Amino acid sequence: MKILEKIKLWLSAERKARRERKAAQKVAALERESKERVQAREFNGEVYLCYNNVPLVPADGLSWDIPTTLAVAREAWLKWKEKEAGYEAHR
Repeated sequence: MKILEKIKLWLSAERKARRERKAAQKVAALERESKERVQAREFNGEVYLCYNNVPLVPADGLSWDIPTTLAVAREAWLKWKEKEAGYEAHR
């Protein structure tokens, strides 16, 4: 019986170590992805906070209130999308 208990304890420890390794790998992958996807880039002569190379908020917008920042981010995204599509919206 002692052999079976030792095997059971060993398997339990191995499973726990595997879960911990997988969790650490997931955290490392997310950190890597955040560095690849969130950047500061130049767009139309101004530096923007970008996600996947899409300009969202101009650098000076980081000190604005949330509603203003959100409105500007949406406008910047629309301008980028229009430029990417090769047309200007008629507003």
